[in-house]
Amino acid sequence: MILKIYKHIKNLIKLNLKLVKNPTITDNLDRGYKNLSFDILDLITDDGPNYYDRIQLGPLNNQSLRSKLVDELLINFKPDLIIETGTFLGDSTEFFGNYSKVLSVEKSKLYYLLSKSRFINNNEIEIKRGDSKDVLRNIKLFDNKIFFYLDAHWGQEMPLKEEIDYITSNFKNYIICIDDFAVPNDSSWGYDIYDDVKLDINLINLNKELYIFFPSYNASKESGEKRGTVFITNKDSHNKIFEHHNFGINIL
Repeated sequence: MILKIYKHIKNLIKLNLKLVKNPTITDNLDRGYKNLSFDILDLITDDGPNYYDRIQLGPLNNQSLRSKLVDELLINFKPDLIIETGTFLGDSTEFFGNYSKVLSVEKSKLYYLLSKSRFINNNEIEIKRGDSKDVLRNIKLFDNKIFFYLDAHWGQEMPLKEEIDYITSNFKNYIICIDDFAVPNDSSWGYDIYDDVKLDINLINLNKELYIFFPSYNASKESGEKRGTVFITNKDSHNKIFEHHNFGINIL
C-alpha cells in the first residue's frame, strides 16, 4: 500500500512538472492551484473521501455483484468506447480500461490531476477535465457502440437528465449505467438527493423505447457501499445477461 502511494505521488509530481513546462497552459494551471484548496476540503471533511484510504479500494463502489454483471456485459457488448463521467480516484476507470478505450471526464481540479497522473503512461485511457454534459455534447460517435457510466453528480451539479436525454436521443447502440440511483420499491439501496432532486426513474424519459434494468435482489447480498444503480439500453440483446445477474426489466 505504501509503495502504491509513493508511486502515485511520484507520477503526480512528474505530471505537474510536465504541465508547468508547457507555456500555453501555465496560466490556467496557476489559477487552478489558487483554487485547489477548495477541492482539498473534500479530502479532510467528514463528508468527503479519504483519498489515501481509498486508493485501489475497488471499482463501481467496490460492489462485487454489479462488477460481475458489468464484466459480462462488456465482454459481450464489445464497446468501441467507454465514456465515464466523474473520474474521482480512477478505480472504475482502470476497471473499464480492461475492456476498451476509455474517455473519463472530471470537473474537479484535484481529482483531474490525481487521476491524470495515475494513467499518464496508459494510452488507452484519456482523462479530460471539464463539465460532463458539455463534453458529452461534443461527442458525435452516434453509430458506435458505447458504454456510458454516468457518475458526475455532486452538490448542486445535476447534469444527469440532460445527459440521459442526449444519449437516448442520438446514439444508436448504447448501454448506460448510472450510479447512486434509487431502486423502485427497495429502500435497502443507497442513492443520492441534491437540492431535493432525487436520482430516480423520474429523470428518465419513459416515452422512449428503452429497456431499463434495476437490481431485483436486496442490497444485503451486495458488497461495498451498496449503492443503487440502473442500466438503460435501446437493445434487447442483453436481457439474458441482466436476468442471469438478477437484474429485472422495469419500464413502469
